[in-house]
Amino acid sequence: MSRCAAVIRNTCEIQEAIQQAKEQIHRIETQASVKEPKYLHMVYRLRDLAVSQVTYLSAIADYIAHGGKSRGSYLIYDSEGVKPLDELEEEFRYSLENGALSDQIQEVEYDPAGCHFMWRNRRPIPEENEWFETVWSDWRNGVGFH
Repeated sequence: MSRCAAVIRNTCEIQEAIQQAKEQIHRIETQASVKEPKYLHMVYRLRDLAVSQVTYLSAIADYIAHGGKSRGSYLIYDSEGVKPLDELEEEFRYSLENGALSDQIQEVEYDPAGCHFMWRNRRPIPEENEWFETVWSDWRNGVGFH
């Protein structure tokens, strides 16, 4: 997962990693065993990690499928994009996010048959500029809270 979901992201590699994680879940569920009950938690931890990989990688793949592009913390390979330097490898070719998804929130639900995604508009940032200390003091004094 680190190789394909970190700084440089490639759709094909992400799909491969999703398939590998799904296969790992299947192997854990059908073949894993422990010699003593005290080690059972380790099997569940391993399964949770594999489920997390499927979920996060699927969310990245869905983001890309919805037209998501590179942002500040990562590059998504785009054959139509630009390379920052000609000397760099082809995998560094990218396009920047154009704002199409900047007002959207992606929600994901894990399902062994395939993750489900919901996209919704983000809520606006509240206009109030309330400091924690002021709000805490008001709450302790019963001001504005019912």
